[in-house]
Amino acid sequence: MLITDVMMPGPEKDILAIVVNMTERKRAEAALRESEGRFRALTETSSLAVGVSSSDGRFLYVNKAYESLFGYTLEELNHLKASELWRNPEDRCAMTEAIRSKGFLMDYEVELKRKDGTPFWAMLSVNSIDYGGHQAIMASVYDITERRRAVEALRESEERAKALVRYAPTAIYEIDFKGKRFVTVNDAMCQTLGYTRDELLSIGPMAVLDEESRARFADRMKRTLSGLPVDETVEYRVLRKDGIAIEAALYVTFSVGGDRALVVAHDVTERKKTEALRRALAEQERLRLGAAVEQASDSVVMFDLDGRIRYVNSAFEAANRIPRDGAAGRSYFDFFAGHPSGPEIQSAVARGESWRGPVSRRVPDAGTIDLEVTISLAKDPSGTVIGGLATETDVTQKNALQRQIRQAQKMEALGTLAGGISHDFNNILGTIIINTELALLDLDLSDPARAPLPIVLQAANRGKELVKQIITFSRQKAWERKPLEIAPVVKEGLGLLRSTLPKNISVHEQIDPRSGIVLADPSHIHQILVNLCQNAALAMMDRGGDLEVGLCPVEVDAFMAVRNPDLKPGPYVHLTVSDTGCGMESDILDRIFEPFFTTREQGKGSGLGLPVVHGIVKSYDGAITVQSQPLKGSVFGIYFHRLDGAAPAAGIEPQVRAVGGRERILLVEDEETQRTSLARGLEHLGYRVTAAAEGRSALAEFRRDPGSFDLVITDQTMPKMSGLEMASALAKIRPDLPVILCTGFSEKVDEGTVGRHGIREIVMKPFTITEITQAIGKALRKDGAAE
Repeated sequence: MLITDVMMPGPEKDILAIVVNMTERKRAEAALRESEGRFRALTETSSLAVGVSSSDGRFLYVNKAYESLFGYTLEELNHLKASELWRNPEDRCAMTEAIRSKGFLMDYEVELKRKDGTPFWAMLSVNSIDYGGHQAIMASVYDITERRRAVEALRESEERAKALVRYAPTAIYEIDFKGKRFVTVNDAMCQTLGYTRDELLSIGPMAVLDEESRARFADRMKRTLSGLPVDETVEYRVLRKDGIAIEAALYVTFSVGGDRALVVAHDVTERKKTEALRRALAEQERLRLGAAVEQASDSVVMFDLDGRIRYVNSAFEAANRIPRDGAAGRSYFDFFAGHPSGPEIQSAVARGESWRGPVSRRVPDAGTIDLEVTISLAKDPSGTVIGGLATETDVTQKNALQRQIRQAQKMEALGTLAGGISHDFNNILGTIIINTELALLDLDLSDPARAPLPIVLQAANRGKELVKQIITFSRQKAWERKPLEIAPVVKEGLGLLRSTLPKNISVHEQIDPRSGIVLADPSHIHQILVNLCQNAALAMMDRGGDLEVGLCPVEVDAFMAVRNPDLKPGPYVHLTVSDTGCGMESDILDRIFEPFFTTREQGKGSGLGLPVVHGIVKSYDGAITVQSQPLKGSVFGIYFHRLDGAAPAAGIEPQVRAVGGRERILLVEDEETQRTSLARGLEHLGYRVTAAAEGRSALAEFRRDPGSFDLVITDQTMPKMSGLEMASALAKIRPDLPVILCTGFSEKVDEGTVGRHGIREIVMKPFTITEITQAIGKALRKDGAAE
C-alpha cells in the first residue's frame, strides 16, 4: 500500500490520508523483470546475434554474439542509432516501413558494416515486441557473407562450365531419357556429326545411331528409367550426317533423378582400327608362335596351378609315346612319379616359383630318356600365378655322348697305361717263361727240382693271358679279321659254354641262322660271348635263373641312331645276352666298363671281362648297350656291322712244329734279362746268336759283315731306334734279309706291317721258345722241317 499524501485540516490536527493499492502494479513490474531476465538468459548463450532497439533507433539490449559480430559494446551502441550500422541507411527506412505494415520481417538480406567500416552481408529477422513496457524492435542477425560469395562463385563457375562445354574440343551433350531428346549439344558434337545444333536438338539421339546401337540404347534408357544399374561407360556406332559410321566411347554422368545425363563422347574409330590391327597381328603372332611350338624339337606343356595339363605339343607326344588327348587333363606331376625331383617340382609350383633341373623318365618302348626340364610360371595381367609352362629338352643322346667321351678319355688314358704295363710285363713274363723252359730242358726228368717248374710256367702263362686281355681292352687292332658267318660261331661258343655254367642256370638261345656276315676274328666273337655269359652267370650265382642268348639281323633307323651315337643307319647283326640276376644300380652301370672295376668278392672276378668286350666292340666300330634294374636282371646288346654277300670257305691252317737250326741270328732287345734268356734258349737249340742292346749298335754290327746273318729278331719298342726303323735301315742294305718283329703293344704295328722292310713274321710278347722257333721256321721258309 502506498500513502501518497497526509493533511492536517483543523486545529485538532486531524490527519487525512490518501491510500493507493500498489499490489497489482508491483506484480506486473516483477513479472516484467522476470520476463526480461529469461529473455536475456536465452539470448546471451545464443550464437545468433540478437539486438533490441527502441522505435527511435536507440539500442536497448544486445547479446555477446551481436557485440562480436559488429565489434561494438552495448555502451558504445547506446551512443549510436541502429541506422548507423547499415551501409545504406535508406535500406533501414524501407525495412522500418515494412515492419510498420506487417509487424515483422523474415529473412531480409541487407548489407551492414562493422565498427571498423568493413561491410558484410547479413540476413535479418525483425519483430516488433514489447520491451520494458515500451514498443521495441528485436532483430536477429546472421552473417551470410561466405554463402553469398559461394553462390556468386558457383554462378560464375556455371557460366564458365557452359562456355567450356560449348567450346570444348570433345563432343559433349545433355540428354533427356524420358523425352528421348538432346537437351544441349556443344560445337564439337555438331562438327563431329556434321549437323547444326538445331538439327540435332530436333532429330534426337535415336537418329544418329546404327540399328544395333539403337537397340542397345533403347534397352539402356529403359533400365535407367526403371532405376536399374547401368554402366557409366558405353560404346556405340554413331552415324554422321553424310552416312559415315564412327565408333564413339561415351562417358555418362546421371542426374539425381536419373532421367537426364551429361555425356562426353570420344571418337575412338582410329583406336578401334588400331586395336583390330593389333589383334590381327597378335593372332598372326599367336599362329606363328603356335606353329613354332608345334614344330619345336623340345616338348612343351601348359598346365593349371593344380598341374592339370591343358596343352602339349607334338614333340611331347613323340617323346613320351602318348597321344595329345591322352595327356590333356592328366596331372603333369604324374609324369615325375617315382623320381626324386617330383615332390620338389610340385612344391616349387605351389610356392609360385620356377624350377629347372635334370629328370629321367621311363617311356613305353623307348626305355629311359634323360630330360632337362624348365618350368616357368604363367601370370595374368594382375600378376597372379594361374599356371605353368614347361619345356623338356631330350638330352639322352647328349648325356650318352658325354658318357662316351668320358669313357673314351678314360680308355685312352688306360690304353696308354696298358701299353707301358704290357711292355714291361711282357719282358718280365718272357724272361720267366724262357728260363723256365730252359730249366725244364736242362734238368733230368728224375730231378726233384723239376717239380715246381710246371707250376711256375703255368702261372707265367696265366699272366700272359692277362696281358692279352689288357691289349685287347686297349683296342689294338685285330690282325686276322675276315668275313664270317656269325651264327655258327656263336652257336659253337655257346655249346662250349653250356658245360661250364652252374646247373641252376637254364640256357636259352634264339639264334637266327640268317643273321648274316660280319668282318671279325672268330676268337673275338668267342671272347665277347664268354665274357658276357660269365658275367651273367655270376649275377645269378646265388639264386640261379635264366640266361638267354639271341642273335638276329636288324636295320638301324635314324631314330635308333639318334639314341645311340655309336650307331649309324644301316644293316647290323644284334647279339644279346640277358639274365634274370641281381641287376645293377645306375651308379654301377656308369662304371662297368672301367678296367679292374668289379662288385664281386676278391678272387671271383678280375674286372677285365666287360672292359675287354668294350675294347673289341669299339675296335670293330660297333656299339654296346646295357639295360639293367636292381633285382630284374640285365640285358647286354652288341651291334656288329653286317656285310653283304657270302663268307668264303674256311681254309685249313698248316700245322707247324717247333724246330731248331744252325742259322746265325742277330737278336736286338733292350731288356737285358729278356735278351740274355732268349739268346741262351736259341743257342740251346743250335742257333748262333749275336745279341745287341739297341738298334744303332745292332746296325753297326750288321754293317761289318751283312752277308753273315741269316735272320734278324728285333723288339719294336726300344730307345733311340724302334724295330720298324731298324728293319727299314737293314732293308736298304740287304732287301732279302728276313726280319721277325716282336711286340707287346704298338699302334704302329698291324696286319699291314708284314711284308714291309723284310718283315716276315710278327710275334706277340710274351712268347715261348716253341712259338719263336715256329716263327723262325716260317721266316726262313723251312715249313716246319730243319735243313
